[in-house]
Amino acid sequence: MKGYTIYKIAKHTDWSSDYADTALTFNIGFIGTDSTTQKIYNAFLFAEKFRKLKKKSLKTFYFENIEDIRNVRVLYVNGKGKLDLSRIKSKISGHSVIMHRGLSV
Repeated sequence: MKGYTIYKIAKHTDWSSDYADTALTFNIGFIGTDSTTQKIYNAFLFAEKFRKLKKKSLKTFYFENIEDIRNVRVLYVNGKGKLDLSRIKSKISGHSVIMHRGLSV
């Protein structure tokens, strides 16, 4: 259900025109080591084969470290309290990114 919610929010968000006109893919990122993050990530990997978002192909990324986060429009975060949200917010600051936090952040 979380994956579907993430997809629907991204689908109905009005993204900036520079993104809408120039990006070739719609990038969704995941960071966290819990099973929920892995399940949603795997579902999006599967969806890459046949789903589009904003008329763009889906591209899914899994980030091992906060420093690796880049070039996403949606970021799912769930680190069982082990991820520094202020560092993540700083990393995506200045970019049009929706951050969705799992329950155990």
